[in-house]
Amino acid sequence: MCAGCMCRLYTEAAFRNEMLPSSVPEIQRTNLGMTVLTLKAMGINDLLGFDFMDAPAAATLVSALEQLYNLGALDEEGLLTRLGRKMAEFPLEPPISKMLIASVDLGCSEEILTIVGMLSAQVCFSTTINPQIPPMLLSKFAL
Repeated sequence: MCAGCMCRLYTEAAFRNEMLPSSVPEIQRTNLGMTVLTLKAMGINDLLGFDFMDAPAAATLVSALEQLYNLGALDEEGLLTRLGRKMAEFPLEPPISKMLIASVDLGCSEEILTIVGMLSAQVCFSTTINPQIPPMLLSKFAL
């Protein structure tokens, strides 16, 4: 390689015919449940009129509002419920935060915390065994 040289992992034809001139902003291609919940917790209730830098489609916002209503985070008027306030405190997707909150009432918090941890981790299984880990602790997770 030399200064000013560029190496691409696609053909020139693919670059010219298949790729967009710029990537689609993340807010326009992801689930907005967590974003909407956070904005509602901050007191921003007019989401369709909110001045987003790259506004998502109205249908995407409505879908996120429906999801939050179905989870019990929003009431009939679209305002945050007590449960919604608790859900907004977790840095998790709304269904997972609701699962954590509900686990307290159902008496299965330890199991749900394990599941949430596994869902949140990039890699949750290791192929090596650390000799520093006590055998008693390893036996707890044995199959």
